Amino acid sequence: MLSNGPWPLVMTTVAGASGGWLIGAGGAWGAVLVGVAGLAVWVLRRPPARESVVAVTLLVVAAALSGAVGAARPVGGAVVGAVSALVVTAGATLCGGVVAALRQRAAHRRLGWELARVLEEQERSRTQEILTAERVAMAGEIHDRLGHRLTLIAVRLGRLSLDETVPADARDAVERIRAEAAAAAAELGETVTLLKSGRGAELTPAVRSLRQVVEGVDGSLEVTADLPDGFEDRMSPHARAAFERVLTEALTNAAKHAPGQPVTVAADVDGDVARLVVRNAVVAPPAGSQTAAASSGHGLTSLRLRLELLGGELRVRREGELMLDTQVPLDAAPTVPTVLPAPTAVDVAERDVGARARDASRRAWRAPAALAAAAALFAVGYFAFVTVASVLPVERYEELQVGTAQRGAEELLPATEMLEPPRDDLPEPSGASCRYFEASVSPFRRDDVHRVCFTDGIVSHLDVIPAP
Repeated sequence: MLSNGPWPLVMTTVAGASGGWLIGAGGAWGAVLVGVAGLAVWVLRRPPARESVVAVTLLVVAAALSGAVGAARPVGGAVVGAVSALVVTAGATLCGGVVAALRQRAAHRRLGWELARVLEEQERSRTQEILTAERVAMAGEIHDRLGHRLTLIAVRLGRLSLDETVPADARDAVERIRAEAAAAAAELGETVTLLKSGRGAELTPAVRSLRQVVEGVDGSLEVTADLPDGFEDRMSPHARAAFERVLTEALTNAAKHAPGQPVTVAADVDGDVARLVVRNAVVAPPAGSQTAAASSGHGLTSLRLRLELLGGELRVRREGELMLDTQVPLDAAPTVPTVLPAPTAVDVAERDVGARARDASRRAWRAPAALAAAAALFAVGYFAFVTVASVLPVERYEELQVGTAQRGAEELLPATEMLEPPRDDLPEPSGASCRYFEASVSPFRRDDVHRVCFTDGIVSHLDVIPAP
């Protein structure tokens, strides 16, 4: 690409000198070379205004000298060369202006989309900051309220479990409750930490075995567990953690909604899949009872999500009893599904605008192309029709006679005349109206032409114009 500097002047001078030299040996090649040089100067990079004036002046002078050298009329050749240079310069200027306008428009469009992306990114960052601040505030509220309460409950239960005045059986029950409260406080602390950090909850290995979960239930449940020996040893830590969570959720729901009812737990292995089934009766609470705890409905949903990350499945059936049927691969490991980043609003808008622009461009050339194709088909069809319909065979031509009435002769003639009849090959008689027909169908070559002329309503002349 040309740079701003002496290059336009140098190119114009060299082109003018070369044109002046070539005009004497090559005729119009000198003027062509001058025009091409001027076009290149203006289209590739338009020079500044002062250099543009000097370049145009030199271009016109060089073109005038080129036209004057070797011309029969030097003054006329110089005028023609100068005018030609001005016309070429005007055309080049127009081309350069159109190119510059298109480039400016494209740059303006790109700048607009970039500004829109920057604004969207700023808005997204501001939204993320607000969400982070709200998450931190929420974590603080949970820690200060619920965490402190759980810790206080665990401390008071611990003191109660050490009180000698409390019966031994009661102290054991209080100790189990204290351990559960302490574990809940610890898990709440981990949840608060994750909430503050903004990271997703991770799948952690199980802390307790399935037997420990069964043995840790309170006396309100009657649990019958069929857990084969070595069952958990064959599973990965994440599979054991999933079964521990499912069993804990099932026993908690049974204690809340069906206290005193029997619960059965069965586990087995089928190939490379472990299965855990928990069943308990469903008891409707008495009318007006306030003892049954309300269910949030989030427990089973979170369990399903956890099992999906491990490639497992949770099926729930409520038909006279509540059954949780869990299946997990023995070597289960968490796999987070790959989620492609969602397109931003600016990307969607830019894609839509680009699609509309491409549609408009396609319409811009499709309509002329369709019209041109229609015109071509019409022209080809018309040419084929006339080529076939303008044939007067020799046998029918020989049936015509001079002096035959025009009405009777026209019954033997084709429906139309041939294209481009050879009117100059044979002069037409004075006062006659002649028609021309080919002797055979010949789309790409000329056959003999039969000419029939009418004068005063009768056939006056019959002629054969030989091919070609």
